[in-house]
Amino acid sequence: MSKNVAVSTQGPLRSAGMPDPPSPYSISSTSSESSAPSTSVPGPSVGGPVEKGSVTDRRRAESLLVAENISKRFGGIAALSEMSLTVDRGEAVGVVGPNGAGKTTLFNCLLGIEIPDTGRIIFDGKRIDNLPVYKRARMGIARTFQRLELFSEMTVREHLLLAQRSARGRVSLLADLINHGSASKAEEELADHLLALLKLEDVADTAVDGLSLGHGRLVELGRALAMSPKLLMLDEPSSGLDYNETKALTKVLEQVREEQGVAVLLVEHDLEMVSEVVSRLYVLDFGRLIAEGMLDDVLSDTGVRQAYLGQVASGEGQR
Repeated sequence: MSKNVAVSTQGPLRSAGMPDPPSPYSISSTSSESSAPSTSVPGPSVGGPVEKGSVTDRRRAESLLVAENISKRFGGIAALSEMSLTVDRGEAVGVVGPNGAGKTTLFNCLLGIEIPDTGRIIFDGKRIDNLPVYKRARMGIARTFQRLELFSEMTVREHLLLAQRSARGRVSLLADLINHGSASKAEEELADHLLALLKLEDVADTAVDGLSLGHGRLVELGRALAMSPKLLMLDEPSSGLDYNETKALTKVLEQVREEQGVAVLLVEHDLEMVSEVVSRLYVLDFGRLIAEGMLDDVLSDTGVRQAYLGQVASGEGQR
């Protein structure tokens, strides 16, 4: 078994008697140029267990985010089953899986929108299991959503200013929403910087309900960055975007990581985008972790392709 990839098929990947649905993914046989070259170590055979709760004391001390044995049930449905994950400072990590795999539930547990049934979450050396969402945000966790969550009548600039002020708890959110708050020079400068970084200067004073979906995604990213996060959680950021918009968003994410050194936890269906952004990958299916490791090792492993992606790539990649 490869030392870089852990794979498990605990529980069925597909329910008994159900036909295999078409895979939402396709992978070319070549690795992303931006990823480190994979080693020639043979891939694992399917069936080797992923160790549960295997976060070592050293990893726990060194990582920015540690989630251990996170489980969450909704009635009789196990949305997550003993999921463990780490993200180092400045690292970009991906989480992939089909619809219903538990990716958004994982995000909601990490941010405090949902409370896990089991497990613990450590951020920047502190347990945050019982902290409300706003306190986790003020510790340095920012998130974007699969569906845009913006104030339709507010301008792009107002979103960036509001995010800064709410993150610091400086004034009432209501006061800002009715334009009774006043921005400091530092807040204005950061807003201007983010507008330039995201190439949104031309629409800075435009209400977001008049923007394209691609621009809306950038506004949501800018709002998250305005909180000066240590960890940026991105939930399906390319959802609804075309090829060119996705490439532009990927480039912005690369620039943000280079400039700010922020860690990224990315949930995404587009594996081309994933391969250009992250260096390490977790694979979820039916709430269970079925593989983890370095990006190229996980994606190139024959067992993972056959068991999870549903095919061995023929060399013809498509989006």
